[in-house]
Amino acid sequence: MLALALFACSRQPATPAAGEALTAKPVEPVPIGHEPPALPDLERERLDALFDAAQLVTRSWPLLAANETCILLIAQRMQWVVHCDQAPSGFVRAAGTFRDRPVFAHEGSSFEVSGQVRSTRALLAQTPAAAHVFAPSNRAASLPAQHPWLLLGTLEALREFHPAFGPATTESWLSVAIHEFIHIHQLRQPEFAEYVEPIDTHALEPSRLGALYERDEGFRTQVQREYQQLTAAAEAGADSAAARAALRTWLHAYRKRSAGMAKRPDGQALLRDEQLFTYLEGVARFVESDFLRNAAQHPASGLLHDPQFHHFEAFMGYGYRGSPNRQLDTQYYYAIGYHVCELLERVDPTWKQRVHAQPGWLIGMVENMF
Repeated sequence: MLALALFACSRQPATPAAGEALTAKPVEPVPIGHEPPALPDLERERLDALFDAAQLVTRSWPLLAANETCILLIAQRMQWVVHCDQAPSGFVRAAGTFRDRPVFAHEGSSFEVSGQVRSTRALLAQTPAAAHVFAPSNRAASLPAQHPWLLLGTLEALREFHPAFGPATTESWLSVAIHEFIHIHQLRQPEFAEYVEPIDTHALEPSRLGALYERDEGFRTQVQREYQQLTAAAEAGADSAAARAALRTWLHAYRKRSAGMAKRPDGQALLRDEQLFTYLEGVARFVESDFLRNAAQHPASGLLHDPQFHHFEAFMGYGYRGSPNRQLDTQYYYAIGYHVCELLERVDPTWKQRVHAQPGWLIGMVENMF
């Protein structure tokens, strides 16, 4: 059985709010003696580019562990496990290897999800990509639990089934996977250990924050003002001193807003959730955006046979304005966290090596500056 409790992304392509807990297994049986098709050359080329890119990203994020991550790659009628020495029940060995490891495959177009049979099409329409790190207490996992896992739709399947991916390019698909690698990095840090099980079981997820933003006009107005102030500073190309001043201004507004949150009956839980998901999502969105516009992180391997690869031309040379997904929406902690990262980068680029161990993470790092 293939069991996943996934930390899944909500996306405009190029991005996780916690997704539903998936108990998933392939439904169609594997025919006895049937050898599934090998991993297609195009998928192999894209995955090679992904791991090459992840290795370049580790220059800034040295604790990133892409080389330890197994990938479950999902198309509508085929699924492959790559970069892993083990596979869940229902997968069989396919021809060839990937990066000196076996490739496993399953032919089918449906999964059992949370006790209900759903098509891979429906799964990908909701969950384009998801990172998963097992809590130590999770004994029911049927994926090999010693590995972190990345579930990832193929680009063609996402372009066909996910509403946000219609025009997506290979570059955006790569950035989605980089975003998930960052989540795996975050979830595996010792300082984060107490939160892995609540995330694994979906006892901890950000829906309360989204509901507060949607339903409370005063709270939403405060967040919108913070967003406007942060984006103005980012668009102005603030130098170190100006970025630091902008963060001080934002911190004053955040403290005023958080004082109001603290007075709510669930105020302390809301404050914790905001710190947590502003860190998880804001950092991951910053890293995926930085990847797209930063030539030093682009894989040298050519993707020569990929018609959807456009050499990062939509992102290169535009700086902050070339970053996708800067918009503010119900999941406001993405945008606020992303812009805090943008300004921190201008103040002190070494923040990236310290944020995972900082009490309060991203927000705590700004508080500690003043």
